Amino acid sequence: MLGAWFTELYIAARPKKDHVVGELETWPPGMRKEKLIEKRFQPPGYKLHDLEQARARFVELRKVEGDWNVPEDSPLLGTRLNEFSPTIA
Repeated sequence: MLGAWFTELYIAARPKKDHVVGELETWPPGMRKEKLIEKRFQPPGYKLHDLEQARARFVELRKVEGDWNVPEDSPLLGTRLNEFSPTIA
């Protein structure tokens, strides 16, 4: 469902080379640092551009406004949710 929803907002895109799709949660003994990053060749994704452009597109199509900033005293600050970068593809 997320893919269908993103298709309404953003342009479907596939990078022309290997692209980061994730990372391992733990560092297995003996594994080289470079192998902790998971890459795939031409994974499906969406062209969101930078964060401000992605937010502007969302507001434009969904007709919603809000405060995008996480308050400094938020329990989410410093979590993976806060570290997510929506510049996909």
